[in-house]
Amino acid sequence: MESVAITVLVALNIATIAFFLLYGRKREKAQKEKVKKLLCEKDEQNRIETEQAVYKAKSDFLMKTSNEIRFPLNAIMGFNDLILDKKHLDEDVFENASKIRDSSAALLGIINDILDFSKIESGNLEIVPVKYELTNLINGVISSNIINMESKPIKFNLEIDPDLPGNLFGDEFRLKQIFNNILSNAFKNTKNGNIKWDINFERDGGDLWLISKIQDSGVGIKKEDLKNLFSDSMGLVITKKIINMMGGTIDVESEYGKGSLFTIKIKQQIQSETTIDKKIIDDFKNFDTLASKDERNAKPVYNQMPYATVLLVDDMAWNLEVAQGLMRRYGMKIDTALSGKIAVAKMMNQSTKYSAIFMDYMMPEMDGMEATRRIRELGTEYAKNIPIIALTANALADSEKAFLGSGFNDFMSKPIEAMSLDAILKKWVMAESK
Repeated sequence: MESVAITVLVALNIATIAFFLLYGRKREKAQKEKVKKLLCEKDEQNRIETEQAVYKAKSDFLMKTSNEIRFPLNAIMGFNDLILDKKHLDEDVFENASKIRDSSAALLGIINDILDFSKIESGNLEIVPVKYELTNLINGVISSNIINMESKPIKFNLEIDPDLPGNLFGDEFRLKQIFNNILSNAFKNTKNGNIKWDINFERDGGDLWLISKIQDSGVGIKKEDLKNLFSDSMGLVITKKIINMMGGTIDVESEYGKGSLFTIKIKQQIQSETTIDKKIIDDFKNFDTLASKDERNAKPVYNQMPYATVLLVDDMAWNLEVAQGLMRRYGMKIDTALSGKIAVAKMMNQSTKYSAIFMDYMMPEMDGMEATRRIRELGTEYAKNIPIIALTANALADSEKAFLGSGFNDFMSKPIEAMSLDAILKKWVMAESK
């Protein structure tokens, strides 16, 4: 009996040891799996953090590079604009200055595309819907392409559905960017012949699908290249990404050597059932793309504001010179400051009452935001209410909230564009009685 008991006890001990060995191995295996999982999660977290750091570094680099390019480009475009503003220019001077303007505008477009591409990659590009008038959008797109129209023997046809509501709600800036990219490509790829822009719509409850068809008789696209169309061209990559973000579609039909048709559908909200003015549609249809040199060289009329005094603030002398030249057309008195500190001191002195301040956003020592904050904190009604407009190389569509929340009344991007400046001056400087 004793030997049996010993045998049973040994067996139990062996079983116990085996159980604990098996349990230990399972526990060890589970522990290893847990460690492996944690390591994978850590690796994934590190990967995500690394990607975010790379995107941020790339975005910061592109933003800095953009600023550095925009500074000399602002001077080139500004001084060239002053040349084109002269009366009775010789034919060769006018043509050469026009080519400089065209090339500068193209370079600016590339810079904006690079920034947009970076924002799309990092997930920071936003759709910002606003109320807008469709005629203003169409006019803006056509105005941006006038240069392309007048330099080639191309017949441009614009067809607009007369029942199309004229007041919509959507991202006007991005919509204009989409149409402008496609239309400018049509002119770039068409040496002669016809380009047609057809704008119509389909109703969808209280909304509508805005349908744009841009057809050209240009070089066309080879069948084997169609599949890579929206990956080879940065402008088209951005266009498609933005259209997708807006819930729209873009389709392409093309025959090599005969031309292309781009069809875009984007949903917009209807703000009013009032249709586009038929007279405006007729004016668009009668648009003459082959204006004479005298007509193209006609000088706009600038509203004179001799009662106004503005303060220009920029740390770069040539930027001040360009802005002064552009504003001198309006007959205003112009004061300047080469730093934020000097601007604050001028406001504290109060020897001159300014109608508005145009403040460079990026300056050493005291930037535009800090200078604006200090001006607002002076406490007088004059300092609290004087219009301050930010001048910045970073003024994209989603910049408005950032600037308006920092004490600025408005912002204007560099290079300074004549039409934008005119609108700003009419809004903030021109007296209502005038």
